[in-house]
Amino acid sequence: MSDRPKIPRDVELDLLFECRYRCACDCEPVSLEKAHIIRWCETKDHSFANLIVLCANCHTRSHADKWSESQLRRFKENPCALERDRMPPMSPEQKVMIDMILGREPNMLNERQRQQLVYRLAAVVDIQVGAMRVVDLAPSHQLFGSIGNATYCRRTSN
Repeated sequence: MSDRPKIPRDVELDLLFECRYRCACDCEPVSLEKAHIIRWCETKDHSFANLIVLCANCHTRSHADKWSESQLRRFKENPCALERDRMPPMSPEQKVMIDMILGREPNMLNERQRQQLVYRLAAVVDIQVGAMRVVDLAPSHQLFGSIGNATYCRRTSN
């Protein structure tokens, strides 16, 4: 039996979220294992920075083919699932308007939540926060009929 301690649960969950519950190398969602970027026997390090999620096949290949630390770090920094699902760059015309439905009424958002929403939307469409403005904010039932208690929010660039 190994004397190696278990990887802390919070680190495991963070690792799985980082790669969206898929192998960081080939996007396989099955038989996921936590692999050390710098081998355990050299570092005794179970830190988030030294671990990567690989499927059993890639984990075995990483040892058999002696994948380098830099190769494993590239997979960690750019997990397959994030690269595969990345949105294509948007043209200026595509950036003009975003329609969205929120899971709460506009008056239920505090100022901090409103600011976070604007900052995150700006980051998603890659425009300056100052270029964003609200052009319409209304309960969903006034625009589309009722969708639960969701809220319709339209944002556009200047």
